[in-house]
Amino acid sequence: MVVNGAVYVGRPEVLLRDRTFQSDGALAYQMPFERSWDVDTPAEFAVCEALFPFQALESTRNPPGASPRPGVL
Repeated sequence: MVVNGAVYVGRPEVLLRDRTFQSDGALAYQMPFERSWDVDTPAEFAVCEALFPFQALESTRNPPGASPRPGVL
């Protein structure tokens, strides 16, 4: 699993105490690869923006939790 920084939810006192988001009891949300884009520059944002209509189309064919390709988990 890779920490992608998409969402962090936690108690400030735990973060201050442990100095990490990966404390005991932390849970992870496994985000599908095709919905996990790293956007750090305007060019990367433009790519994601251009691909968004195709992502929306794909999600209507494969609801969340379904494999995007038959036979692949």
